[in-house]
Amino acid sequence: MNSSKLDLSIGIILCVLGAFLFLNTYTFPPPLQPNAPGSATFPRIIIIMMMFFGIIMIYQSRLPNLKTAAAKQAPVFSKNFVTAVGLILMYLALLQYLGFVLDSFLYLCLTLVARINGRIKAVLVSAVGVACFYLIFAVLLNIRLPKLYWLG
Repeated sequence: MNSSKLDLSIGIILCVLGAFLFLNTYTFPPPLQPNAPGSATFPRIIIIMMMFFGIIMIYQSRLPNLKTAAAKQAPVFSKNFVTAVGLILMYLALLQYLGFVLDSFLYLCLTLVARINGRIKAVLVSAVGVACFYLIFAVLLNIRLPKLYWLG
């Protein structure tokens, strides 16, 4: 399968999957406060972005001048791809045992260590990222996060 057909296929899959997931967000629980964003707000934003990038992939698969540049890309199943999928599966498997905050911190640390040099930098960026995420969504927006077992 050449790269333009692969881009077209992935773009279509992203759009169809996005539509299915977006419809499923209507089953999420309502917001805790009447005018507050609910638990479906953030997933809907991510799903819309996913569908937008799917549309871009479909559009780019039709452009003739990008076919030569796309052919020079790394293979689909590279070491980085396998590492990313493995870390995502680890994140999902450990979520119920470690809780959202600790598991997210561990996932970000391992992902950044795999991608950048400097473990101290990876730990600091992960700590700041998880703290910002927690403050924005749990504290400011009052959105329920998965249970935080280690926080009580």
